[in-house]
Amino acid sequence: MASSAGTVFWSDDKYEIRPAKSTNEFRDVWWGFMQVLGWNRGYYDLDTYMNPSLGSGMILLIEKATGKCAGHVSAIINPNSTGWVSMFIINEKHQGKGLGRELFKAAQADFKRSGTKIIGLDGVTVQRQTYERRDFVVSPLGEVQIMMRPLLAKKPVQASHVDGHIVDIRQVPQTLLVQHELKYTGFERPALWSDEHIFNRKDVDGVAIASKESPRTVDDLRAWAVIRRCSGGIRLGPVYASDSAAAKAVIAAAMERSTPKAIQAVPLPKETMNEWSPDKIANEATLVTEVWGGNPEAIKIFKELGWEEAPVSYYRMWVDSKATPEQSEGGAAQDGVYAIFDAAVG
Repeated sequence: MASSAGTVFWSDDKYEIRPAKSTNEFRDVWWGFMQVLGWNRGYYDLDTYMNPSLGSGMILLIEKATGKCAGHVSAIINPNSTGWVSMFIINEKHQGKGLGRELFKAAQADFKRSGTKIIGLDGVTVQRQTYERRDFVVSPLGEVQIMMRPLLAKKPVQASHVDGHIVDIRQVPQTLLVQHELKYTGFERPALWSDEHIFNRKDVDGVAIASKESPRTVDDLRAWAVIRRCSGGIRLGPVYASDSAAAKAVIAAAMERSTPKAIQAVPLPKETMNEWSPDKIANEATLVTEVWGGNPEAIKIFKELGWEEAPVSYYRMWVDSKATPEQSEGGAAQDGVYAIFDAAVG
């Protein structure tokens, strides 16, 4: 997270908008909103979202009289001039006062300062018009659909055969993960796919399929998937693959690692699942993923593996309809993106 100590982006007699003073300040504020809204994330996700970004981090709306946070937003900025609007939330008590407009302006100014050329977001239905007023246009290639599956289903997952080697995600050079993601999404995120920001997390696991036991070039990598803890169980994503057979195999391999034992082995701070009994975890924990509808094979494959569509989806939107070439009509994402990392960061 970029340092912005002492900076105030906007102020009036009752409120001010400023960057968070520390990781702990923004994480605690964000975690409170996650509990109220019921968004199924993990306690350490915010560090992973924010700290790799070149932006100001979490931008907070502060009520001066109480010193409490009334809302937040973030401009996630990648090194290759792509960006993402993340976690635009205003406490219901403070809505209808024009504060959202000022908060959003602070994120837009962050993008402008960095020279960001392409800006996207994933917005729920109730926020679509809000974003359209700010020049975001819905992608014609489909929505991001949340899909879920019981962690333990009556019908166990059957491993899918595929040519190649299934390896632990940490055995793949991180530079290859960065290049592979860039190839399919147009997002260059070397700081995200690093030991510092995601692979240092004990709750993170993942698998890859490679043509060689020790992949050395991006062409050696056929598919990869990451899993991590979340409040309701385990979140799967991203899933990038060169073909549908590799996608199905890597998803199945990741699901095999998604077990009650994996949850119980890594308790996370402030998560109620820490108090769940083994039986409750076995009966109520879920797998969750966010599947991009721009790839016609993606939802089909997840359904074949026992996943079902949840009643929540996001509109993928881009400022002035300008998506990355990879996520535009005919781009590599339509064949290679099966699940996204997270709606919060693209």
